[in-house]
Amino acid sequence: MNNLINKHEDYSGLITKAYDEIANDVNTVQAVIDKDCAEIDELNQVIDLCKISANSKSMVNLPVDNSSFEDPADQFHRIHLQAYLPNNQFTILEVRGDQTLSQSLEKKLSNRGLRFENLAVFSGTS
Repeated sequence: MNNLINKHEDYSGLITKAYDEIANDVNTVQAVIDKDCAEIDELNQVIDLCKISANSKSMVNLPVDNSSFEDPADQFHRIHLQAYLPNNQFTILEVRGDQTLSQSLEKKLSNRGLRFENLAVFSGTS
């Protein structure tokens, strides 16, 4: 697929659009996996603390910190943008809350041989 894109043989942009959608899906899944791994690590720490307190036979009330557990809806703070690129190319971006626009565009631009520094940003209406 990259060979077709690099040779500019994707005239209609269908392959590029499909690739971008798949890349966005992969990034979304990776973000969920990272969040779940962090929650598992936190739970393992609490379990270890409980084991230590059970072994010492002194029951200490541990404060419960719910601030580390986010609402599942909060993990999906993201925005979808359509970016028009040189040579009549376009891409659909998903920018998550922990990303900058340049981070979201970086891989998609490199697949097309473009650089973020060479692009201009224009506001459009929808």
